[in-house]
Amino acid sequence: MQLSPPPRRRSPRLLLLLEAGEGPVLALAAPHQPQSPSHGVGLGQLHLRLARRRLRPPPRARDPRRPGDPPVSDAPERYEQDVLVFGAGGAGLRAAIEAAERGASVGLVCKSLLGKAHTGMAEGGVAAALGHVAADDSWQIHFRDTMVGGKLLNNPRMAELHAKEAPDRVRELELWGAVFDRTRDGRILQRPFGGHTHPRLAHVGDRTGLEMIRTLQDRAVAAGIKVYMECTITHLLSRPDRVRGAFGYWRTTGQTVLFPAKAIVLATGGIGRAYQVTSNSWEYSGDGQALAYLAGAELIDMEFVQFHPTGMVWPPGVRGLLVTEAVRGEGGILRNKDGERFMWKYLPEDRRNEYAATDEEASRWVTAQ
Repeated sequence: MQLSPPPRRRSPRLLLLLEAGEGPVLALAAPHQPQSPSHGVGLGQLHLRLARRRLRPPPRARDPRRPGDPPVSDAPERYEQDVLVFGAGGAGLRAAIEAAERGASVGLVCKSLLGKAHTGMAEGGVAAALGHVAADDSWQIHFRDTMVGGKLLNNPRMAELHAKEAPDRVRELELWGAVFDRTRDGRILQRPFGGHTHPRLAHVGDRTGLEMIRTLQDRAVAAGIKVYMECTITHLLSRPDRVRGAFGYWRTTGQTVLFPAKAIVLATGGIGRAYQVTSNSWEYSGDGQALAYLAGAELIDMEFVQFHPTGMVWPPGVRGLLVTEAVRGEGGILRNKDGERFMWKYLPEDRRNEYAATDEEASRWVTAQ
């Protein structure tokens, strides 16, 4: 089949206009076409048009429900459990698993989707004195590092429990299916980390948190824990002696929901979203702290807000994106805009003799290894 050439475009006429006192003005004009009449409207005609105009009702507010969702009822839905856990991160999942394995019926409520907790952002690893890389490591040294890192403001009992039980928790995760990186002889590999005097971070590449959350979620589902996703809790229901349940609503429909329970566990994470630049997701707005306070709980150490010390600030599209601490553990260097290693001036006085004081001293130490 022979294709015919495209039709030739009609060239518009080129007009040369001369105006008094000015140079020539070029203008392009289309072929002769009748000009449509003007559409001027007088005030009287405008008034008649407005009078005849049909008024439409204002648009309805957008219905947040999905197609097929049941209609919203004035009466709240009701789900009753022995133990109700708010928050589906590592702490919330582990608490729910423990309660379920002790025979309680357990409900797990999360503000967003299951698996979206910030535990998944823990890229570096889990600190535990396993002694697989440094045979002389122990829970006592881990305890000391923890207390020194906290300027001795830590709760000593909590720091002791953490240091003692961390190895068992890592082995537990491994037993439940977590796949950690390995040494040549098959043991769990451990890497260095800021503030730790021994390499003690058990890790899964740079996705340790994702492996943890996957393992705990699988265990929770296998334990028969009921999960209530996309639910915001607004009130804890209490009597003078104890909390009896919670009240909230489904984020997808606005339907209210009531959770009677014999025990409540708050594991909702921090308040990082209160800051303009943060790696925290939108869920971390301090709901748990507010619920506890309004129910009569005493809040302690509220001036201590955990944040990740390294993150992206430029370009704007990645502002707040986390940069793993493992970067520093593997030898990463912090410099300011002038290229200066500024952290030397912030070394704590009681530990200055444990660190290099200048770039030159640090280079000599690295070369000697």
